Amino acid sequence: MVTALGDADNIMLSFRNGANGFIIKPIRDDALDKEMAKLGLTPVESPH
Repeated sequence: MVTALGDADNIMLSFRNGANGFIIKPIRDDALDKEMAKLGLTPVESPH
């Protein structure tokens, strides 16, 4: 789920309604990469 609403009520409602992840706008690359990795959609890269 991607939204501008980052309050706890909206986050919990999203998960109760079937969301597998939650990212608050504006989307940061590191947050997107982390959520996609949790879902198995991208490999996790180790920091250099």
